[in-house]
Amino acid sequence: MTSKNTSPELSNMIEPGRTGSAEEMSRLIDQCACRPAERRYGQMMAIARNQEGHDRTCDYWYLVHTCGRSHIAFNKRENFLAWVKGVGLSLSGELPPHGTYGVVHIVGEYKTAMHLSYDEFYAHADTGVIGRTLSNGRYTMSITTRDEDGLRTVHTLNSNRRFRPEYDYQESRALVG
Repeated sequence: MTSKNTSPELSNMIEPGRTGSAEEMSRLIDQCACRPAERRYGQMMAIARNQEGHDRTCDYWYLVHTCGRSHIAFNKRENFLAWVKGVGLSLSGELPPHGTYGVVHIVGEYKTAMHLSYDEFYAHADTGVIGRTLSNGRYTMSITTRDEDGLRTVHTLNSNRRFRPEYDYQESRALVG
């Protein structure tokens, strides 16, 4: 059975009873005309936690919310500020001193793009900044680019890709976390 959204070659690969190697599946996925899953983030707020709030958030002191939902969190002020700068954002005011509750608006927008294709992902390495980001509960390689529209995009490989680079959790959390 071929879905109208599935190429016949890929459909044959996923028909019941049909099996194939991981390499064959990877090759077929790379051939699909799949665009990366892109998201745009704006209207963000940084929340600095006091000790009571910190104790309830898995060791996080700085939280970022967008449109009322949790987006990303950091356990060190310097890591939070590096992230803000790295994705081309700024703060509307000063962060309160460490351990003091406060809210500051984050000015600007940025995007994320999760790629299925290795070639599409690694094509950004020549023009972007290679780093680490948390994706699907694991730290993985990211490539941050500045796009034609002036926004920064953080590119990652899809978490189901077999050869997606991943880094030690504790080491990465100490570096970027």
